[in-house]
Amino acid sequence: MAASGSGRMLAWERQNEGMRASIEDFGGIKDSRVDLLFVAEDEALTNTRESLSGETLNVIKRLIRKGGIMFYVMKNKYQLQEAGYEEFLDSLGLAFLGACR
Repeated sequence: MAASGSGRMLAWERQNEGMRASIEDFGGIKDSRVDLLFVAEDEALTNTRESLSGETLNVIKRLIRKGGIMFYVMKNKYQLQEAGYEEFLDSLGLAFLGACR
C-alpha cells in the first residue's frame, strides 16, 4: 500500500451463491465499505499465499496471534451478527466480540 493510504485491496463479499473475491481500489479506511479489515505484513502475505492448498485458516489465525496480520472490526456486534459473521469469527478463534450474550 502506498504511503498516502491509497492502493489495492482484496475484497471478499458474501453473495447469495457464496463468497466472491475481487481486487478493488483502497483509498483509506474512511472511504472503504468494509465490515472486517485484515492488514498483513509482506511476510504474512507470503506465508498465507504458500498455505492456499492446505491449512490457510490455521496460518491466518497464527499470524493474527503473532501480530503479522492486524485485525480490525469496523461494524458493531449487531451489524456483524445480521451480516452472518458469527461463525466466521468463531472459526478464527476469536470470541464473537465478547463471550457474554
